[in-house]
Amino acid sequence: MNQHDKLAEFNPTSLNTVRIMTLAYGGNVHHVSSMVKMGGPGGRIDNVSAGGLCIGIKNDGSLTSFGFDCYLNKTTRHPQTNLEFPDHYEVPYFHEMIDVVKEKHQLFKSHGIISWDVSVDNDGYVTIVECNTAWSGLESHQAFHGPVFKEHMEYINNINS
Repeated sequence: MNQHDKLAEFNPTSLNTVRIMTLAYGGNVHHVSSMVKMGGPGGRIDNVSAGGLCIGIKNDGSLTSFGFDCYLNKTTRHPQTNLEFPDHYEVPYFHEMIDVVKEKHQLFKSHGIISWDVSVDNDGYVTIVECNTAWSGLESHQAFHGPVFKEHMEYINNINS
């Protein structure tokens, strides 16, 4: 698939995706946290565990000014492209990607938490690359955004009540 030019800027040798975590309960699906995942130098895949990096995405679609590798080493630029992670950068079609995964999460009745890897092309066509139902990558989300379930604690505290 072809990725949006703005996503390719991070690392043109890999398909760079947006990891979106959703939480479903009470008939609603909530966007919890997001980040961009990109391949490392010369990498073809975006996995952080394979030498890639991730950068947090704020709720407005702009980036945090730093990223992490798999050891949570903080960085402000990509080691291959030297692209600095600007906090004014806006992820293209970010809200459209959220809408797509929230709609698809409705189909997964037995999964409360899903982390979706999605990409988008220059025309705004959103592609779901994979959905992670067993491994959400929570530690990376929390490294960028703190306690990501903070707004949902009333529900979480009462799950087994």
